[in-house]
Amino acid sequence: MILHLTIADLIVTFVMMPLEICWRITVEWIAGDAFCRIMLFFRAFGPYLSSMVLVCISIDRFTAIVYPLKVNVAQKRVRYMLRCAWATSFLCSLPQSFIFHVESHPVQTDFEQCVSFHSFNTEYEKVIYNLFCIFVLYCGPLIVIVYCYCRVLWVIWKRSKLTTNSTDDNQSETSSHCIFRLSDTRHLEKTRSRTLKMTFLIVISFFFCWTPYVVIDLWYLFDAKSAEKLDTRIQSSMFMFAVFNSCINPLVYGSYIFNFKASLKNLCHCQRLQLRSAQSSSHIPRKVNSVEILDRVNDEYQSSHPVEVFLELREATPVRRPLSR
Repeated sequence: MILHLTIADLIVTFVMMPLEICWRITVEWIAGDAFCRIMLFFRAFGPYLSSMVLVCISIDRFTAIVYPLKVNVAQKRVRYMLRCAWATSFLCSLPQSFIFHVESHPVQTDFEQCVSFHSFNTEYEKVIYNLFCIFVLYCGPLIVIVYCYCRVLWVIWKRSKLTTNSTDDNQSETSSHCIFRLSDTRHLEKTRSRTLKMTFLIVISFFFCWTPYVVIDLWYLFDAKSAEKLDTRIQSSMFMFAVFNSCINPLVYGSYIFNFKASLKNLCHCQRLQLRSAQSSSHIPRKVNSVEILDRVNDEYQSSHPVEVFLELREATPVRRPLSR
């Protein structure tokens, strides 16, 4: 999944950002109607895809830890979710190609701009469409991410507590077995700590990067007259701050991939030692311990990792005159 998230972030970085920079430099749209529709599609597609992949990663983490016995369908589930993410992103971005178009200034006919004027029959239709975009790109992903990672933390906390209690109840067993149980508990505590930190960073980065811009869009949607008084530099800075989430994603997920790779090696080594000890000892009924749970968690984190989200949610600003040279 990290590959798909990287693709989405690269689309944002190398398509959306250059488009916005060039658009602000030229003021008018000089690339023609076809390019206007194509670029506005990708302008929405990258953030949509990034948001959907973040949701897929959250659901994958949730199912991997809450339902660890369903490992045999993990790869099939991941492929299905990624297909849905790409399809959803494409379908949600497609309306941009029909909404945005090139129009000439009513007075200065040589001045053209890529706008969304006259694309909605009524104001009610525009409000419904924009609210749908906000929910799909921001509210929905945020709810899913918060719920999934809160459940993950809760399950890890419960299992670590059960492991600790089990260790206390079995102090009469062999010393080597007690060492392995203590090692399991420590690894589980480390995993819980890493998961807690990553969860905090994911939710905080997504929330703080996109909330200011979404608030401005909602403000403009319901009270355009007062919103237009806001300095355009503030609006631009809020947009760039939201897009900055694509730069944060690789730092958050990439750093924890390396941590979990190292943790996975240590856990595999401990598991091999435990299997050797079990073979040399008497035949005791085997129970699933925390090492197996952690192996599953680390396998999932190694295999894939992660809403930033953006769409022009308001009607294009009035066409301005070209900058004086």
